[in-house]
Amino acid sequence: MKKGLLKSLYAAGVITLVVANSNELKAQSKMDTMKKESSLLTAPNPIVAPSGEALKASVEAPKISVIININENDPISEDRYAKGFANGFASREKTGDKPIYLTAVSVDERHDRATSVSFLINGHYYKYEWQPSHGEAAQEFDGKGVFPVDFGSKLIPLVMNKYVADHGYAYIIP
Repeated sequence: MKKGLLKSLYAAGVITLVVANSNELKAQSKMDTMKKESSLLTAPNPIVAPSGEALKASVEAPKISVIININENDPISEDRYAKGFANGFASREKTGDKPIYLTAVSVDERHDRATSVSFLINGHYYKYEWQPSHGEAAQEFDGKGVFPVDFGSKLIPLVMNKYVADHGYAYIIP
């Protein structure tokens, strides 16, 4: 490779130069670095998939995911539920100013139970802890990890408070 071309590629940021032990210059593609960082989400990730995908997503960075189980007669599509929760977690307003890009998995198989949502943080189900300020109606969900979607959507700021307490602000959208 000619020196002029090498300098041009370096200046353009296409390659970085690394000095090896033998004092020879070797070109290393930025793709190596980008491959390592590609697992980090840069947008909400709504998917329709088996439930195991939510567990898998919750143990990889950023260590949080949502799983939605849908009733067979629910008129709302799996995709719409997944997009709604993924976008909700990316919203400053809905997360209490702690937005995050996560994977929201809408299970690809419908069932006869009511449509429900669960939140996974680092492979564990988020368990709701009732407070009197949340109202008497919410008390029935104390200690539970599966919620009706309307109540689950109200839990987003509480889930994010728990997430930040456990994992800090490293993956919070700046």
